[in-house]
Amino acid sequence: MNLKFLETFLWVARLKSFSAAADKLNITQAAVSARIASLEDELGVRLFEREGRSVQLTSHGIKAQERAQTIVSLVRNFVAEVSNPESQRGTLRLGVIDTISLSWLVELIDMARLRYPNVRFELYVDTSLAINDMLLRNELDIGLLMGPVIGQNILNLELCRYRCSWVASPVYGLGGRPVTIRELAAHPIISFPAGSKPHAWLARLLLAAGAETPLVFESNSLATKVRLARDGIGVAALPTVLIEEEAAAKGLEILDVTPDFPPLLVHASYVDDGHSILPGSIAMMAVEVAANYVDKKKNFMEKAGNPT
Repeated sequence: MNLKFLETFLWVARLKSFSAAADKLNITQAAVSARIASLEDELGVRLFEREGRSVQLTSHGIKAQERAQTIVSLVRNFVAEVSNPESQRGTLRLGVIDTISLSWLVELIDMARLRYPNVRFELYVDTSLAINDMLLRNELDIGLLMGPVIGQNILNLELCRYRCSWVASPVYGLGGRPVTIRELAAHPIISFPAGSKPHAWLARLLLAAGAETPLVFESNSLATKVRLARDGIGVAALPTVLIEEEAAAKGLEILDVTPDFPPLLVHASYVDDGHSILPGSIAMMAVEVAANYVDKKKNFMEKAGNPT
């Protein structure tokens, strides 16, 4: 049985489209159709029902999908354990949130380039929401984001937690004393974008405190949020490790607020389709690099646990 035919079958099953699978595999749609037809002839069953431009797995196809995934994954693991890393080539598409890009992304890229010197990396820095959607649309191979990402053949590894602190410019006079959420809400709040987990947490904190609805400035850029807070536009909850220098230079004050803002749990989420060893390998590197970063920044970071 041809392994490439099984890989093609898995991509058609996942994308529910012959043309989308052809684009993913960089072959013609006719080649995809021929591979599926050959596989169906060999097995003596129909694997797909055609519905216009879309396809759906038959009962035989559903049974075959799990078995095919096991076979392809075993072959991929064999290649990962036995092959020379320098033999790995191609492009890995990596999406990352700026919280990670501003902390330990460079260490990850250095490690990945040493192990896979012939692999090219395409980096996309965006919000967790955007990276989540790009993974589900097969536009990324791996995402470092606030997950997990829920989708077919997507695995999630917890990386670390970023503790957060409320901060404000010294002009607000909020430093050096206890501050309530209600008191913070008297000032403009610089927030993560709507739809994000931190934005939802902020809304719950304000609701629980019975705070009046404040003026909220939303931004998907961490650097922009730091700048706005430093310039006195509003107060913000930010990853503590990333505002160390601003606090030391007295550009921002770390506030004593109860309750604490929840830490940001980040994941490595990747497509485990059996087609390439690279996404899983880079995800495990991210676990190692994140753990090392936590060890260096114990006062601001927390370790995270197991795959989900």
